[in-house]
Amino acid sequence: MPRFSIVIPTQSRPDTLRYSLQTALGQNRTDIEIIVHESGRDPRVASVMAEVNDPRVRYFSTQDRVRMSENWERALRHTTGEYVFFMGDDDGLLPNACDIADRILIHQQSELLSWQPAIYFWPEFFDQSKRDMLLVLYGQTARCTVKDSSMALDLAYGFRLPYIELPMIYNSFVSRSIIERAYDRRQAYFVGSAPDTVSGPINLYLTRSYLRLNRPLSVSGVSHHSTGHRWFSGDRKLQEAARDAFGQMWIHPTMVASHNSIIIMGNELLMVKDAFFPGKPPTLKYRQMLLSALADSADHLVQYESTLEQCRQIAALNGVSMGDLKLPDRQTKEPTIAVGQVEIEPGLVHETVNGKTCGIANILDATRELDRRLSQDSSVDIDVVTERAQVREINPEKDFETTLSFNPAGNAFALLGSGWSRLEHWGVWSIGHRSELVLKVGRPYDGAITFRVVGQVFCPPRKLSGALCLNGTMLGGIDLTLANPHLDVLLQAASVNLATGDELQIVFRIDAAKTPAEIGLNADTRALGIGLQTITVSGL
Repeated sequence: MPRFSIVIPTQSRPDTLRYSLQTALGQNRTDIEIIVHESGRDPRVASVMAEVNDPRVRYFSTQDRVRMSENWERALRHTTGEYVFFMGDDDGLLPNACDIADRILIHQQSELLSWQPAIYFWPEFFDQSKRDMLLVLYGQTARCTVKDSSMALDLAYGFRLPYIELPMIYNSFVSRSIIERAYDRRQAYFVGSAPDTVSGPINLYLTRSYLRLNRPLSVSGVSHHSTGHRWFSGDRKLQEAARDAFGQMWIHPTMVASHNSIIIMGNELLMVKDAFFPGKPPTLKYRQMLLSALADSADHLVQYESTLEQCRQIAALNGVSMGDLKLPDRQTKEPTIAVGQVEIEPGLVHETVNGKTCGIANILDATRELDRRLSQDSSVDIDVVTERAQVREINPEKDFETTLSFNPAGNAFALLGSGWSRLEHWGVWSIGHRSELVLKVGRPYDGAITFRVVGQVFCPPRKLSGALCLNGTMLGGIDLTLANPHLDVLLQAASVNLATGDELQIVFRIDAAKTPAEIGLNADTRALGIGLQTITVSGL
């Protein structure tokens, strides 16, 4: 059995396939197989494949074109490797990706090794402002984190974990054991219309934990062929070409057809849930999805009105009130990409490279340039750390105190309910007018309880109200005008009687303010409220 299967689904794209295939062939190992699976039969693709003389490569094609998910499923059926990785026909693997993955998986056994790919915009990409750009997020010191799959699944269905951070087969080496478990449940691995997207929540549901590498092993190529980017483009001709690749688009009964990436993600998450764990948690957070989709719509000028209407339709279908959802102002221009390097948190760097100045002309060049910049040595052991255990419930008692932290390395982001954005290195922003936390009680308690909330305030002065509730009944509250950017408030109840299984809710409401984009701070169109860093819970 090969150690790794590298799969390249394709459809009439010989110009980019040629270079993507070379990045796979560049893996200096004999224990890999490379599966190229074509939807339909294009003689130009066959000509590219005829040039390859390597026993590691196997080439298959269908008689007629098939929808994307079917092509991916057929390709998967041909794999025999211990671990499987899919890449697009305009994507690339870094030269020693398989060597690094093998060393990590020998040192720390896992069914799933994931990373965040770099992004390369090919010279022919239809958005001229992004052409030739190489974007990468990486840790200055390579490190793997053992992450809790159920926690990541909860975050995904709550729209607090971006899709690119899900352990998809598109950015992960996925063990055959996971794939076999999927086959046992529904005789197929891929569901829905976007096979890369759905593989993330499927992998999370079928595992207890996974490894997350803080450096990329692959580059996601964005070319003039890219199906997803054509679908999101707003250009009708490009969208029709994408529809041809997707095939029949399956829309969940609680959703509507859309070209907004957040709404599409929600639709695919629902497809996975229905196929693999109907009636089981987690449930999709529709309100949080709409908040995220509305913020996203402001940056996509041609989709602004259509996304607003789709959000209204989804809200009506699912009983979600649009009354307290801030509709973002349409931005006057698309965000620009700035070349350079920024340390976004200690040890984590985001770098944007102008490919033209580095002689990058295709995905093969991009992988080589990125490998040179990262200087990744496959012979060096990579540190493995375990993600901090998350607080799932509180266990108050007399004279106790515990601190809940809401950054990605913290212990309490599982307690976030609706109205919170993605996690950032310092904490998490509330978005919109209303946000809540839900704290389950682990044991009986009778006495006073206090919650000290510490963080920041966006664009003060702001009016904030906070309510502490027990099973929906209000115990105490505050109404304040926050005059400065520092947040430090108390929510408390002088006497409370808690039983095991009770739920304490903390609900914040904040008045409207302009977004960072509206005040010229940056391109962020989220309706930011309070930035939550810690909550200290104490009992008396």
